[in-house]
Amino acid sequence: MSLFQSVFLGLIQGLTEFLPVSSSAHLVIVQHFLPGFKEPGLLYDILLHIGTTSAACIYFRKELKGIICSLLKFDDKSEEMLNYRKLAYMVFLGSIPTAIIGLAFKNAFESMFGSPVDAAWQLLITAALLWMADRAPSARQHIKEMTWGKAVIIGTAQGIAIVPGISRSGSTIAAGIFCKLDRDLSARYSFLLLIPAVFGATILEARHLVDMTQSSGNPASLLAGVLTAFVIGYYTIDILLRATRQKRLSYFAYYCAAFGLISLAVLLF
Repeated sequence: MSLFQSVFLGLIQGLTEFLPVSSSAHLVIVQHFLPGFKEPGLLYDILLHIGTTSAACIYFRKELKGIICSLLKFDDKSEEMLNYRKLAYMVFLGSIPTAIIGLAFKNAFESMFGSPVDAAWQLLITAALLWMADRAPSARQHIKEMTWGKAVIIGTAQGIAIVPGISRSGSTIAAGIFCKLDRDLSARYSFLLLIPAVFGATILEARHLVDMTQSSGNPASLLAGVLTAFVIGYYTIDILLRATRQKRLSYFAYYCAAFGLISLAVLLF
């Protein structure tokens, strides 16, 4: 994999990881059309996710600090600490179905990364979810009103979104909106739910690091891709937060539908 290819894929990852257009589908489809591209494997995609997830950790450093402090100062019963403690509990509960689905269907999901046609079809599902979420009535349920059942539903949506073409951010935000959560909370919870999921997947795939480095042939190219994903990803977070609050997710729905249909036309005909 050349330096240009790695940076280009990092750019795609940074632009599409947080925007609800499925970064995995873009990586699968774009990799298919890159001339002379040698598939680096699932671990490379995970490392790109580490780049964007690190950007999310920095962007949401206030929330992460509040969660950590609320767990360390468990005797602090202030409203702020109680809300952060509740948020930590919801992230933990939401991570359980994601982990179960990821582990139970790991091999099946990995095989899907080799099918750009399937990824293009799944983009149409993402488009439908975003379109419906934008038209769902807005609700004002904040972290105090969030229940364990809603956390499980959103976590299940994240687990299913491992399938290339099903946007992780799109499906989790849509699930939150369908569960009548405040739109801003739905988006922020989606980002926080991503962090343990990516780091968990990284731990599982770490054993392949040596093999992947050898197959890529150029660790510098790999690093360049990850750094690109980090920088671009950081600046796309605010775009999604504003789009969710202002009910503009349908813009991304139209994009997913167009990209999916065009990809299908090229791949099939």
